[in-house]
Formats: sequence, C-alpha cells, structure tokens
Amino acid sequence: MREDSDLKYGIPEQKKFPMPDSKHVRSAIKFFNYADPAYEKQLAKAILKRMEEYGMSFDEFEVGDENRFKKYVPSSELAHHGILGQKWGVRRYQNYDGSLTPAGRRRLERMDKKWVKKNEKKFYKETYNKSRREMNEFVRNELNGNIRKYNKNGKISAAYANAYSKKLASIMNKNVADLESPSGKVVRYVAMRGEMRVATALADRGYDMTQVRSGVYGNSGKIAYRQKNVGLMNYNER
Repeated sequence: MREDSDLKYGIPEQKKFPMPDSKHVRSAIKFFNYADPAYEKQLAKAILKRMEEYGMSFDEFEVGDENRFKKYVPSSELAHHGILGQKWGVRRYQNYDGSLTPAGRRRLERMDKKWVKKNEKKFYKETYNKSRREMNEFVRNELNGNIRKYNKNGKISAAYANAYSKKLASIMNKNVADLESPSGKVVRYVAMRGEMRVATALADRGYDMTQVRSGVYGNSGKIAYRQKNVGLMNYNER
C-alpha cells in the first residue's frame, strides 16, 4: 500500500488531488475547479512542480479557458507552448551542449511511440506488399523443400517458423523505405523466434541489423543468443 508521501497530494492537508504520476497530474488539472479557492494557489504550485518532475509540457494538452488553473500557468508557456514551470535560461529538453536531458529523452520516446502507433500498419502493409513476391518464391522454392512444415503434433515446427520469419525480416528490411521517426531513428523489421511473424522496431541509423538476424523472443525483445535487448515498438500478425 502506498504511503501518503508517495501519493504526492496537491493539497496534503485534505489528502486531495494525489499526483504520483503524469496521469494523476492530468486529472488534477481537469478537476482543478473543484478545489477550494483557499487552496487553489497551493494546488497550482504543486501541479507545476509535478509536471516539471515528470517532464510534461503544453505540447501534450491544453488548459481550457474556463479552468481556473490557466491563470497560474506562466505567461511564457502560454505564448510559446513551452514546458510548464520553465524559466528563461533554464532548459528542459536540451543541455547547453545540445545533448538531451532525461526529460528530453522521455519526450522523444513518447513522440516515437505515438508516431509508430499512427503509422505502423500503413508502413508494414506497403513494405510487405513490396516483399510478397520474393517471399512467396522463397517459401515455394526453398523453404517447403528443405524444412518440414509440421511437427508430429500437427503444429508448425519451430525450425520452419524461424526460417520463415528470419527471411521475411531480411526481405522487408531490404524493401523498407527510409522512414524516420521524430527522434531520427529508422523503421526496421525483426524476426520473432518460434513464430511466423516479424516485429517492428526503431533502430539508430546505421545500426547493424545482423545482430538480430536470428530474431528476438516475444515481448521481452531479447535477442536470440545474445545478452541484450532490442526496443520493439509493435508486432505484425502474418
């Protein structure tokens, strides 16, 4: 059970408006008008503090004109849609040397996930269609003639599935367009071990995909035969 300190109440005296994470911060903003006016300044200060802590920004949502919290938002934020609580000379997403802060890295990760969620099916369909003919030839001329498809239990054998997904990932990576995510990573496809499907991953430009040529295991993204993981963004059913 969480302690009160872990809940990070916006109004501790009343144990109201807990903000242990970004989801609860959004809720506190949404229901800000329900706060006692005597405590709203205290609550607004707590919200700004939590949003700074969680790397949240106005790029992610808007505060309605009828919401009393809006008058506590720094004017520079309203004008520039910057980061809550940011002051001149203080950088939230980038350090002065151009490197990303932890909040900046989290922001790019969120942007990448939204980008993949929105576009992944379209990208997969286009790339698979380009790869279909070569993949069908491989299955017909090589795979079916060299590896038994079904095991004694009548299920597709692991050897067949691994060969299929490994080849599919290879062909699709050859045919995928240069699709770049908001963070500058590129779309790549990775074989799923023991399954006839591939996963979509975002890789740094120039990443050596031969490191994952044997595929990855399930949702963990653990690379076969290597003690490391690859960041998978989505999965595609065959």
